[in-house]
Amino acid sequence: MASAGGDHDIEVGGAGVGPDGAPIYVEFSSTANELDIGLGVNRPFVTAEDRLVGGRSVSRPFEIAVSGTVIRASDIALNNGRGEPVDDKASFEINCG
Repeated sequence: MASAGGDHDIEVGGAGVGPDGAPIYVEFSSTANELDIGLGVNRPFVTAEDRLVGGRSVSRPFEIAVSGTVIRASDIALNNGRGEPVDDKASFEINCG
């Protein structure tokens, strides 16, 4: 994570587990203002069964706040991989500590 003039340059990618226990792969970019969550996969460059996407290029820009090692994105309009709205007020938090 880099910071220049108050703006943050954050690029994060990694495997995780969704609320249902299924694997997910998350890609987050503050620079591009994009969030892409591949559902059912746990590594990059694998075609996900479905995905959740949000940000400037697919819905609308979201807010990003950084406090210490915690990155929080809020007011994310998420769509599924077919472009259909899923959640209009999603939030996402990453703890890099």
